Amino acid sequence: MSAFTTIVLEVILADDTAPPPTALVFDATYYVGSYTESDGLVFSTPIALAEGFEVDVEFGLEGDSAQWFTLVPGSDNTYSLALSSPIPAAVVANNQKLIFVVTAQRSGGVAARATIVIALTDGKHKSHESYDCLHPTTLPHILVQTNCFFQKSPPIRF
Repeated sequence: MSAFTTIVLEVILADDTAPPPTALVFDATYYVGSYTESDGLVFSTPIALAEGFEVDVEFGLEGDSAQWFTLVPGSDNTYSLALSSPIPAAVVANNQKLIFVVTAQRSGGVAARATIVIALTDGKHKSHESYDCLHPTTLPHILVQTNCFFQKSPPIRF
């Protein structure tokens, strides 16, 4: 498990007249897709900044699971996620999901991060996970998944 935090330190000089940099903010806290060996990657949500986009912003992927993925530029402010190489069968068989981070950074150190969650299934069984239950926390890029699946209790008989 990895955790990230970003500290933004603003140094103001007496003769500094430049406006402070605009914050970078992704349009989503997390992005969700799925992968099966038969269907490949299913990831339809565009990755974009909601605030702070400029042409000099650089996008990237971080984390161990990011090694099989790449960002494909779309329009000025959108990227899509694609496979850069097949995910090994052993990784698919031994994991339920891959979690990694998409980053956006502008020169001067202003950066943003969002989490990417890729559900892994064997193609025979649907994933029983629901990502509607992922909740951002006050800690940057930490998501809490609550138990969203409630089994119906058997009736109580007297």
